Amino acid sequence: MIRSPVTKTLMTFAEGMRGGRWKVYRRAVDWSKFSFTNHPYAMAVMLDNTSLFRNEKGMHTATLTLEMFTRLPVEAEGIDDKVLDSIHEDALQLLNMLKTAVDDNGDSIVLKMGTTGNAAEVYDASLSVQGIVASVNIDF
Repeated sequence: MIRSPVTKTLMTFAEGMRGGRWKVYRRAVDWSKFSFTNHPYAMAVMLDNTSLFRNEKGMHTATLTLEMFTRLPVEAEGIDDKVLDSIHEDALQLLNMLKTAVDDNGDSIVLKMGTTGNAAEVYDASLSVQGIVASVNIDF
C-alpha cells in the first residue's frame, strides 16, 4: 500500500516520543469512551488520500490529520494552556520528523509538506477532554 510508509513511520515516531507518552491509533477513536486512565495521551492518525486511481510513489496528495487528546484534570476550571502547548509542540516535532524521514532505500517518505497546516484547539467539558486536531497537506 502506498500510504503505509507514511502512516507507519509517523506512528513509530509518535510512539517513541517523550518516553512513550502517546498511545497511537490508525483508526477513528471515540474519545467519549476512551480510557485516559490507561493512556493519558492518545492520538489518532488519518490520511485522506485524494489520488484514488494512482499507485505510483510521488503521485499522491493527501491531508494528514492528527487528533491528539488528553483528559482535562478534574480540578481545572478551563483549558490548560501548558498541556495544549506541549501537545502542539509534539505535533510540530512529529511533522518535522516525518518531513525528513527516509525509507530503507534512502528515499524520502514525504516528498513535500504544505506550509499552511492547521491546528484547532478542542475542548469538551462534558467529556473532560482537551487537545488539538492538526492537519497538513502532503505529497508522497
